[in-house]
Amino acid sequence: MWILTTYLVVVCVLVYILLCGDSNFHRDGIVGGLKRYITFGLCVHCKIVGNKVVGKRCMQRMGRVEDYLCWSKNPIMQIFYATLVIGGYIMFLYHVFPTFEEYLSPLESKICKTIAHAGTGLTLFVWLKCSRSDPGYIDEQNQHHYLKSFPFDNILYSPKQCDTCLISRPARSKHCRICNRCVSRLDHHCPWVNNCIGENNLRLFHAFLLVTALLCSYATIVCAVIVRRVIIRNKLTVMGYIDPVSRSWRP
Repeated sequence: MWILTTYLVVVCVLVYILLCGDSNFHRDGIVGGLKRYITFGLCVHCKIVGNKVVGKRCMQRMGRVEDYLCWSKNPIMQIFYATLVIGGYIMFLYHVFPTFEEYLSPLESKICKTIAHAGTGLTLFVWLKCSRSDPGYIDEQNQHHYLKSFPFDNILYSPKQCDTCLISRPARSKHCRICNRCVSRLDHHCPWVNNCIGENNLRLFHAFLLVTALLCSYATIVCAVIVRRVIIRNKLTVMGYIDPVSRSWRP
C-alpha cells in the first residue's frame, strides 16, 4: 500500500511542477527551478554523463537515432499500430472465436464474427487512407489558393514568409518540422499514420480515431460478456473449499 501511496504522491508533485512551474507565483521560486531542471537541465546533465560513460561517438550515434525516431518521417509507429490491430485480430480469431459457439447463441455468434471481420477491415482501410492522404501541403503552385481562402486579419495572422519553404505562408498554416513542409491549418504530425493532420484530412483523422476506439470497445465488451457467462455457468461466484480441520464448507 505504501508503494502505491508513494507513487501517487510523486506523480501529483511532478504534474504540479510541470503545470504550475511557469506561473508568476512559482517562476522565480523552487517550483519554477525544478520545472526548468526537469525540462531542460536534466537532459543536459544526462548528455554530460553519457559522454563520460559511453563516449562522445556513441552519444552522437544515439543522437542520430533520436533524430530519426522523433524528428523525421519514419514507419516505426505505423508498423507498431498494424502489428497491434492485425495481431489482436489473429489472437481474437484463434482464442475468442472458439468460445462463441459455447457461450453465445448462433445469432449472437454470427453477429459478433461479422462485426469483428468488418470492424478490423474498416479500421485498417481508414488508417491506410489517412496515412496516404494529403493534409494540405502548400507549395509555390497552390499557395495563392490558400492565401485567398484564409485572408490575414493583421491581429492573429499577418503576412509572413516561411524561411524553409521560401513561400508566403498563408494564414492559419504552419511549417511541419518533421515533414519539412508548410501545411494549411496544421493540427499536428501524427506518428501513428506517419502524416501531418491538416485542413484536408482532419475529418479523416477523426474517423480513424473513431473506428479505432469502436474496435477496441467492441473487443472489450465481447470479452467481458463471455467472461461473465463463464463465471455464471461454472458458478464461480459461489466457489469455496472444505476446511481440512473442521471439515466444514467455507466460501
